[in-house]
Amino acid sequence: MRSRYAAWLLLFSACAQVRAPSGGDVDTDPPVLIDALPANGATRVATDEIMLRFDERIQVNSGRNKVLVSPPLAAPPTVKRFGPYGMTIHLNAPLGPDSTYVFNLTEAVSDLTEGNKATELIYVISTGDHVDSLVLAGVVTDAFTGAPVSKAVVLLYAENDTSSFRTGRPSYFTRSDEQGLFVVPFLPEGRYVVLGLSDQNGNLRYDLPNEDIAFLPEPVVVSASDTAIDFLTLNLFREASARQCVLSHQVTADRAWEMVFTRRAGQIAIESLPSNGTDPDWEVHWNKGRDTLLAWPADTTALAGMRFVIRESDGPVDTLTYRVREQFPYTLELQPFSVPGPLGPQWRIRCARPVASLNSNRLVAAGGLGAGSFSFVQDTMDSRTVRLEFVGPVPDSASLLLLPRAIRDIYGSWSDSLLIEPGSGGSNATGALELKLNPTQGREGGLIVQLLDASGRIAYQVESPSDQYAVKFPHVRPGAYSLKAIVDRNRNGVWDTGDLTGRRSPEEVLLHQEKVTVRVDWVVKVDWDL
Repeated sequence: MRSRYAAWLLLFSACAQVRAPSGGDVDTDPPVLIDALPANGATRVATDEIMLRFDERIQVNSGRNKVLVSPPLAAPPTVKRFGPYGMTIHLNAPLGPDSTYVFNLTEAVSDLTEGNKATELIYVISTGDHVDSLVLAGVVTDAFTGAPVSKAVVLLYAENDTSSFRTGRPSYFTRSDEQGLFVVPFLPEGRYVVLGLSDQNGNLRYDLPNEDIAFLPEPVVVSASDTAIDFLTLNLFREASARQCVLSHQVTADRAWEMVFTRRAGQIAIESLPSNGTDPDWEVHWNKGRDTLLAWPADTTALAGMRFVIRESDGPVDTLTYRVREQFPYTLELQPFSVPGPLGPQWRIRCARPVASLNSNRLVAAGGLGAGSFSFVQDTMDSRTVRLEFVGPVPDSASLLLLPRAIRDIYGSWSDSLLIEPGSGGSNATGALELKLNPTQGREGGLIVQLLDASGRIAYQVESPSDQYAVKFPHVRPGAYSLKAIVDRNRNGVWDTGDLTGRRSPEEVLLHQEKVTVRVDWVVKVDWDL
């Protein structure tokens, strides 16, 4: 005990004097580890307490899971600040023999004055004769959206370990950063089963139905003879359950609640929690596969932050929060477009939100169009679409001007002015996109090709069989779009999730690296190597 106390005095002697901070520039530098006992990188370590000293005064976050230890210990360590510059890590479980331990302290240490976190702070010791030095790296993404996933847990197991993912502990683990990137450093040689997990309860086990998982089809070989570091991709998915689940949800800027379900949905009800008799009415729009819902509440007043139970006919599906993230666009956005018809182009106006009323008196016709030569009606099958129907031929010089306040949506917002020139033939308000898709050899199944708008919603979709990789979108509203393709293995027209027990990966999602800009009356051609 006396020797440990002497070590403490020696290590922290530089911390005896505390001075008030002087004026100057704002401190943006994180604390730097300048000394440790045992030393950083030490071997043959046998201790239950670690002492660290930093170059400036620190604060310590001792919350659960703030210090990540890999390989994981049977019990998490206790961290405390010691003096203004130091901290202790007390090990509540013994270190294993001949093992390299990595302590990730990024979330545990920050400076006292500005709260700058000690990013990339790693402390390493070994109980064996050497420190292991091999590395695995990669990225964690959402299997459905392709977006990077932060704070996902990446777990490594011995090749013959078949049960620890559900009941035990991994051999090694780390977490992904804000860009979804992860690194598992200081590994010994071996063959590892690599899995990903959205760990909802922090126990490093797949034991909750709302946890997303990822797996690789084969074990990964880590060898000192292989100088290249393989970059792995883990695609997180939620397994299909016996009941319906919500895969993802968001409230769009136009206040529509978009929900993506794990499978084709039946009748869906949205009920406030707790039920108080004030449930809003919802106007519901489904996609073709009936697995994606857009629901507009009749009244958005005080709705933000409210929790709702999503129910299907056989019971509750999920409990979700209606959370608004974007400012509401008070002017109703309109987009004219045309579709082919037996007698020529048929004109439509796509509204950003469901339409409540039309004012035909706010239409001004010119270029040979008489007052009775057209009608202005709401589509009975789609409350977001307004039809322009013409009687007889349309003169080449014909035009229609929608004055402000011609269309009102369900929230009381009005449209702005809009000029439509139907006499020019129908291509002037839209463009076209032609895709030549070059599939990887051996890929099986059809393709679902989607154009996504700025909010990530599906604007256009085409299903292509496996032997047809020339895809055309003939009437596309001008704008910038993202391209997404789903490898539809079973050709059922929807994305299918994976299954861990059956070792079936989710259907592959491919994202084009660049946005595609469609302009009026242009044909945009894109070659896409899948």
